[in-house]
Amino acid sequence: MAVPTMLLAYGISLRVGPRPGTGASTLEICSIAVIKIVLQPAAAYLIARFALGLDSPTLFAVTIIAALPTAQNIFIHASRYNTGVIVTRDSVFITTVLSVPSLILVTALLS
Repeated sequence: MAVPTMLLAYGISLRVGPRPGTGASTLEICSIAVIKIVLQPAAAYLIARFALGLDSPTLFAVTIIAALPTAQNIFIHASRYNTGVIVTRDSVFITTVLSVPSLILVTALLS
């Protein structure tokens, strides 16, 4: 029941809170999105390829996992401790939207 409950709590926060992009610093959200969607997969690829020497299927898996959006559990922790809730909620939203083109690009480049 933990995962459905987390998703329900996140959905409620989208409905009752400020609209995504209006409640937190745009620069902060953009920075989080760039780090998560661009820098993290690039770093994972470079480390897996050159430092660890992984083969192509494993390299693809590592890069794809790094390109996934910010997890919902980050939002749950922010809600539980009542800190950074709006920033976390917005970063989960924007990285989820932006992860689709990122995953397609990673797949196109590494296939």
